[in-house]
Amino acid sequence: MDPAASRSSSLLSLTKLQHFRVLARNRNFAAVADELGITQPALSRSLASLERDCGSRLVQRSRGVASVHLTDVGLQLLTESEQLLRHARRVTDSVMAQAGGVQAHIRIGIGPLLLQQIMPGALLAVMRQFPRATFETVSESPAQMGVRLHRGELDIVVAPFQVRPADDAISATPLGGQTPTFQVRQGHPLAGARLVTMQMLADYPLVAGTVWNEMAPLLAADLSVRLAASVEVDNIDVLGAIVRGSDAVLVFSIAELGRNLCTLNVDIPPRMRSWASGPIEMLTRKDVELPPPAQAMIAALRTEFRNVFRPVDNKNSLPADSHALDTSSSAATPSTKPTQRL
Repeated sequence: MDPAASRSSSLLSLTKLQHFRVLARNRNFAAVADELGITQPALSRSLASLERDCGSRLVQRSRGVASVHLTDVGLQLLTESEQLLRHARRVTDSVMAQAGGVQAHIRIGIGPLLLQQIMPGALLAVMRQFPRATFETVSESPAQMGVRLHRGELDIVVAPFQVRPADDAISATPLGGQTPTFQVRQGHPLAGARLVTMQMLADYPLVAGTVWNEMAPLLAADLSVRLAASVEVDNIDVLGAIVRGSDAVLVFSIAELGRNLCTLNVDIPPRMRSWASGPIEMLTRKDVELPPPAQAMIAALRTEFRNVFRPVDNKNSLPADSHALDTSSSAATPSTKPTQRL
């Protein structure tokens, strides 16, 4: 066989290309081998074989240094291989659907709290409609998920519009907005206040999801109080347990997280209200035609978001049916300092 023809055909080894793409992303042999479920020697052999096929080094490795760097040829191969692998995946999905197998494999990037809030209902709806489709969810930082979407490793990403990648290849569909709520246990010193200020909140520890402390310095830049969370955790049950067992204040995006919690009527500053009311978006690639199960997932996520989150307004007041609020004329602003800390 002609060596040139052999080299050209071997370039189509999708497995080796996928190994290379994961290595190009993580830049660490040990981490990549673990992610791929293969040994480091096997990964090294795969890369060496691909480099022979290309006739050039793809990565630079330094003795005693764990990370690797792409050569110019490696960077070129990474760019061109992404389109090839996306096309191969579409072909595979189409053939399997025709053969009566899996209709599609849909990969969704979504934050861990949104995952718990809107994904169960969306998955159930789409699974009933497409019983042979398979689904995979990934919860990473919005920036990381945006990169993976750009690389073709995710089909849909749900993220705040503030972290949308500056990429003309990305299409954004608004889901809606989230206005923060501040919740406390029943009997909390602030539970009877008609209006709670930021200064009053600052007297108590805050608990929130992990995105809060990233945004708090921006949200409270014009305030004289510090609104950093003492505890950050992306688990709804854990957040609820902490607030029910202490004087901590929960910063959350659902008006009523659950039983035994009171939603405070907080005087939300304009900067915070403006940011938090911004839309959550679903991001997809413009150059990828999503299969029907993915399109159905987008519709289901939109429906679940509307069902879970209350409509956003530009007022300080919370929903009128927020039963935990005491709005009677006799309700006084409490001056009690925290009696129970975390």
